[in-house]
Amino acid sequence: MLSNKKNLFLALCDLAIVNLALYIGIIMRFETVPRPFADRFIHICLIYSLAYMLSLAAFGMYRRIWRYASIREGVLLGLSLLLGATASTTLTLFIDRNLILPRSVIAIQFLLSGILITGTRLCIKFDILDRLRSYLSRDIKKNVIVVGAGDAGALILKEIQKHNELGIRVLGLVDDDKAKVGRELYGARVLGTTEDLSRLLKSRPIDEVIIAMPSAPGTAVRRIVNACKKEAVKTTILPALFEIVSGNVSVSQLRKVELEDLLRREPVRIESDEIAEYLHRKRVLVTGGAGSIGSEICRQVARFDPECIAVFDYCENNLYRLELEMKRRYPYVPFVPLIGSIQDETRVLQVFAGLRPHVVFHAAAHKHVPMMEHNPCEAVKNNVFGSKIVAQAADRYKVERFVLISTDKAVNPTNVMGATKRAAEMVVQYMNQHSATRFMAVRFGNVLGSDGSVVPLFKKQIAEGGPVTVTHPEVTRYFMTIPEACQLVLQAGAIGEGGEVLLLDMGEPTKIRDLAEDLIRFSGFEPGRDIEIEYIGLRPGEKLFEELLLDEENTTATRHEKIYIANLAHYDMDKLTSILTELEKAGASGNEEHVRLILQELVGTYHPAETPMPLVAVAGE
Repeated sequence: MLSNKKNLFLALCDLAIVNLALYIGIIMRFETVPRPFADRFIHICLIYSLAYMLSLAAFGMYRRIWRYASIREGVLLGLSLLLGATASTTLTLFIDRNLILPRSVIAIQFLLSGILITGTRLCIKFDILDRLRSYLSRDIKKNVIVVGAGDAGALILKEIQKHNELGIRVLGLVDDDKAKVGRELYGARVLGTTEDLSRLLKSRPIDEVIIAMPSAPGTAVRRIVNACKKEAVKTTILPALFEIVSGNVSVSQLRKVELEDLLRREPVRIESDEIAEYLHRKRVLVTGGAGSIGSEICRQVARFDPECIAVFDYCENNLYRLELEMKRRYPYVPFVPLIGSIQDETRVLQVFAGLRPHVVFHAAAHKHVPMMEHNPCEAVKNNVFGSKIVAQAADRYKVERFVLISTDKAVNPTNVMGATKRAAEMVVQYMNQHSATRFMAVRFGNVLGSDGSVVPLFKKQIAEGGPVTVTHPEVTRYFMTIPEACQLVLQAGAIGEGGEVLLLDMGEPTKIRDLAEDLIRFSGFEPGRDIEIEYIGLRPGEKLFEELLLDEENTTATRHEKIYIANLAHYDMDKLTSILTELEKAGASGNEEHVRLILQELVGTYHPAETPMPLVAVAGE
């Protein structure tokens, strides 16, 4: 029982507490130790010591690991103390009635013993002594102000206090809720609102500002960052709620403020129960899963404890990196990497036959607009007929749900990429009419930071000293972060009954020029002075404004406020198969003009821009 030195020390502390409490009880009652009790005080101490120590030992109070104690241990400790007090009083009654103490002394002794003995256990549980020693000996490395006195701010403060080795001293908090000003949170005072931040930064030696507001909109983040930039104070931020996949908040999640944080919108509300209903313990296949969208879908799906996640992708390097990440972050979810092309029907059927997936997220596609303008035959082979091969395999092997990842460029397309994605939507709608599988498509706009998107290009151009190239001063695009888009894709998969083209509400469009200027300033430069913006004209197939059809005439609302169903013009599905056959032959022959003409016949809203010049001039021309 007491073989462990720590347990022996704890028992000695309890023994001292019991006798000290007994002495204090007598002093509080009589102001001195009366002669009858003084003569027998050692006998009284022996009886109380024996009773309490036997009681504590009987309840196992010296074989428990108190650092991991719970309410159960607290209840048992209380019962052991009560038994100790009862036993000591009973023993004095039987041994010598002259040893019986007044009831007030017994009560004081019991309460004081209980408080002090419980206190020692709490010190052990919360590691008070080690924390105090660490706090007193800590090396202050930086003074910080935390922005946000809500749940996230409280958790960050708790983490900072827990990890004294970080050397962080919190000088205070700021919060937009004026009712919190002047109050304290974990020992840190709320010094003002975010409007007072500039004044506080000037009057205090602040090294860093921590933004702990996961649900704050981009405008609020921008205001805080600008205030910090003026005073040359470093800013770090807790990611938005939809980025915190685990649901836990910690200091390790703090990172530098990124451009995406300045474009934050209201947090996405997802119905986890609905999503879990079709993903929990299911085999999930993600085509194109090694790309930026597909890989984030894998991370999001992993939260819902699927039977396994399989990724089918042609890029072995990206797939290898994703495999390493998934096995590190989600070791409990079996991950199956599969190499292959969606254009290879034999390989696709082999994958479906071996895996027998319940859910398919089809994210594999050629998506680069100017590149597909120069390679329309390849766009058709991959985006249309690759999708058809995967959809037919899903039908053949009785997949429960099939979700095609589409694009806003499928709306009134002016480019080959958009037209092929609309054709892929039509293939999915056709399959839904002839299959027990629920086929659906989900459209959304640009995602910040995805492979080939504008933000990584701008960052590279800024790092090289400029210029930053923008196609047109008025060009606008809809933007969404990758985690937000993928969460809504999973939600759309739960909402779709089959045959729908679902639209995600992308919020307000953003001018690419404004995005470029923000990123230049964010990098510590001034647009037009340090880094020039160069307008290079719209590229082949590009629109000035993208469309999402989010109005009452063209959409039907769903039970989720950010997901709509597109009301698309009726299409003769019987005619579809014959046109697809003709399109497949044209694509295989390499006749680009014929491919464009058939795409126009297939997608009535496709009005191609001027045909691009060939990438390589033909000799003799």
